[in-house]
Amino acid sequence: MVDYSTMTNETFDTILREVVEEHRHTLLTIPGVYEILSEHFNNEVLERWEHGKPDADRRFVDGSEIVLTGPSPEAWENLDYETQDDLLLWYNQTEVGPEDMERLADLHNEGQFHAFGCGWCQKRVVEGQPDDWSNFQGVLQMESIGQLCEECASKYLSLKAFAEME
Repeated sequence: MVDYSTMTNETFDTILREVVEEHRHTLLTIPGVYEILSEHFNNEVLERWEHGKPDADRRFVDGSEIVLTGPSPEAWENLDYETQDDLLLWYNQTEVGPEDMERLADLHNEGQFHAFGCGWCQKRVVEGQPDDWSNFQGVLQMESIGQLCEECASKYLSLKAFAEME
């Protein structure tokens, strides 16, 4: 049995911050977290909304601000919030208009876009395979192997190669 009495508060907090960062995409789904955060940040949310561009929706995806301009198409509105964020992360643009949103929604709805949490580190992995790449220049195309992100897949392959050497 492990003795946790030697763990300091600072060590616990450091590890907790790492865990929270790894699970940042799903934190609002934990019961009670949304209510606490929406109450705590209420004024900041209202201030950002008040000072935002008219006709613009500001989103923060993976630490970057993205501005959605103009009215959102119905296909976009029918996607859940996490799927929208995954598409925006992959699209890798700071400003996204209605035509872009429509193309991204179509890409998802046609089965040409996939996102998942890495099986080891839970980092979001986003991959798109459009038939026509002309509207998707500059995307953040991530590599993966199975359900692992590129970094964890590299570690896995190194461990596998080491195990085969023995």
